[in-house]
Amino acid sequence: WARKVGFLTADEVYDPNAQYDYADLVYRIWRVNGSPIATKRTMYFKDVYESDYYYEAVLWGLEVKLLNTPAHRRMDPHTMITRQLFLMMLYRTEKSPASDGTVHFTDTAYNASYIKALDWACDTGIVDVAAEGSKFNPHKKITTDNACEWLNVYHSAQVIFVCPRSPAQCRGACVCKKNFE
Repeated sequence: WARKVGFLTADEVYDPNAQYDYADLVYRIWRVNGSPIATKRTMYFKDVYESDYYYEAVLWGLEVKLLNTPAHRRMDPHTMITRQLFLMMLYRTEKSPASDGTVHFTDTAYNASYIKALDWACDTGIVDVAAEGSKFNPHKKITTDNACEWLNVYHSAQVIFVCPRSPAQCRGACVCKKNFE
């Protein structure tokens, strides 16, 4: 699945325990979604440059709300991504759907900033509560195994990015629901 949809390239060795920084994960998610060209061309972040390999992916990530826009205007692209942050990114792309904030794990608090995203991910099957056991490990770094498993379920369940673009803008490669209805 990871190679078929572009999360991994053909020449990359699959390492189930590889971890990702913010820039690389956004870039990979962008590839999974067909590498669409963002319609908004203004970069919000002060620390992302046009010469960066992930520049176009970040523009797209901002457009589909994959990325937060903090007041300090820094992405910190080389910060390693945690499991809870990854789920929050997916949750935001879905426009933060209603969630009662059920606590499914012993290591998550009812008032954690990511609890609604985690509850949504559990309710939609992205996170398999039974397979995870009693602990979610929210601050553990996201691995290839986690990212691929969760993205696969995310796309398979038709819980996919809300795309603001037309099919022509996606060059026919977009996997968003809007362009395939």
